[in-house]
Amino acid sequence: MGYAAIIYYFFIIFYAVFFMGGAIYGTFVPVYLDYIGYSKSEIGILMSLGPFVAIIAQPFWGITSDRARSKNFVLQILFLASIFTMALFPLSRNFYYLIAVITLFTFFQTSTGPISDAITLEYLSEINQSFGPIRMAGTIGYAVMSVIAGWFAQRYIGSIFILNIAVMFIAFMIVFKLPVVKGHQFGKEKISIWRLFSNKNLVVLMAL
Repeated sequence: MGYAAIIYYFFIIFYAVFFMGGAIYGTFVPVYLDYIGYSKSEIGILMSLGPFVAIIAQPFWGITSDRARSKNFVLQILFLASIFTMALFPLSRNFYYLIAVITLFTFFQTSTGPISDAITLEYLSEINQSFGPIRMAGTIGYAVMSVIAGWFAQRYIGSIFILNIAVMFIAFMIVFKLPVVKGHQFGKEKISIWRLFSNKNLVVLMAL
């Protein structure tokens, strides 16, 4: 098995593990919020924070990764920050505390997907390989973890946070095995993030 094939399999494993984290957060955090006594409207407010935060977070981290020596390094920072903020979740049940924690968590977590895709697609374009099997691995990982996390959640709802932290840490470690992809602006003239928000059409599109 050649080097390119080995790296390709690492991407498959990475996406399977990465999507497991999405299954835990998206499926079982609402269950946790219901368990600790929040109403459906309150859960809706808390879970809707992610898309709003992503409007700012994704352009910010996208430009940061383009300026960095490697996009892999930025991705690992996002995983570590997501792990830290996920550990804060069960420390309090206060509504405003959870607003702060979810806002902070999604500020980091919502950008892991786009940066992972950027690293993957750039490498695949160099070796002329398909993204399909890698993306399918993510779907399978999501489905498998939905079952596993459901089993744990039935026994102890707080275990979803431990499980999510473990999954994100494994994804963080796998990034070490992925090929390094440089930021496109590294060593070049920097483009300010505020130039993005000076584009009125882009701001309207992001708001929609």
